[in-house]
Amino acid sequence: MVSICIPAYNEVAYLGKLLNTISEQTFENLEVLISDDSTNNKVAQLVDGYSNLPLTYLSNVLSLGSPINWNNAIANAKGDIIKIMHHDDRFVNKDCLQQFVTTLESLHYNFVFSNTLVEDANTFNLRLHRIKNLQKIINNPERLFFINEIGAPSCLALKTSIATQINYRPEFVWLVDVVYYYDLFSVTQNGTCVNKPLVITADKAAHQITNNCILNYKLQIHELLLFYNIIKNNVSTFTKLAMRIKIRQIKYLDKSLNSSVIFSLIYKIKAFVLKRIVKFYLLLH
Repeated sequence: MVSICIPAYNEVAYLGKLLNTISEQTFENLEVLISDDSTNNKVAQLVDGYSNLPLTYLSNVLSLGSPINWNNAIANAKGDIIKIMHHDDRFVNKDCLQQFVTTLESLHYNFVFSNTLVEDANTFNLRLHRIKNLQKIINNPERLFFINEIGAPSCLALKTSIATQINYRPEFVWLVDVVYYYDLFSVTQNGTCVNKPLVITADKAAHQITNNCILNYKLQIHELLLFYNIIKNNVSTFTKLAMRIKIRQIKYLDKSLNSSVIFSLIYKIKAFVLKRIVKFYLLLH
C-alpha cells in the first residue's frame, strides 16, 4: 500500500486539485493522510467532500510548524511506500502513482525520483525541471549544498523502511528538502529517476514559505552554516573551501540590502564573482 502524506496549512484551492488527481489514479491500493496545521476549518470542510478516498484527517490542536507537520503525516502512515505531496502539488496524470510504484517494486529500489513540471502561480505557465544526473548527485551529495538539482519533495517516493530512518530536520526551512536528500543518500544509494514529469508543483504562490526566504539572506546564511557542519567531516578541503565561498556569496548579498547605492553595487558584484567560482567548482566536481 502507498501512503500519500499531505501536510496542509490554510490552503484549499490547490489542495482540492491534489485530491482530485489522487481520486483519478489508476493505482488504488493507497491511503491518504492529511496532517493539518491550519488556523481555520477550511481544510476540514474540504476533506468532508472526499468520502470516496481512504482518507485520514489529522487536525493538529497545536500548530506543529513546518517541517514537523511533514514528519507527522509520515509518522502516521501505514503503507510500505511513502509518497509525500504538499498541498500545492498534484499528479500530472492518472498513471503517475502507478509509475512510481512499478519503478520501486519491479526493480527493487529503495527510492525513486521523477522530473517535475513547475507551474507559475501567476501565469499558469509550466516549465520542466529535469534531474539531469541523479547518480552524480548520489555519489557526490555535497553538491546539494550549492544547488537543489533534484526539486521539490513531491518528486520522491520511497520505501517506508527507509523513511523511518530519517526525517525532515526541524531546524531547516530554506534547505529542508536538500538536507533530507543528503540524509537519504547517507542511508541508501539504491534509487533511480523516472525520466519524465510525474508531479506538478506550484511556484511563486503567495502562501509558499519559500517566498519569505528568497531575500532572507540571514536565514540562508544560518542554514548554510548548519548544513556545512553536517557535511564538513565528509568532504575534501577543496569542497569545504567552495562551501565557504558559497556562504560568503550570500553574506555579500545580505550586505547589499542595507548599503548605499555604490556599496550595494560593489557587494552585488562581489557576490556575482563568487557565484561564478562556485559554478566552476560544480563543473569540475
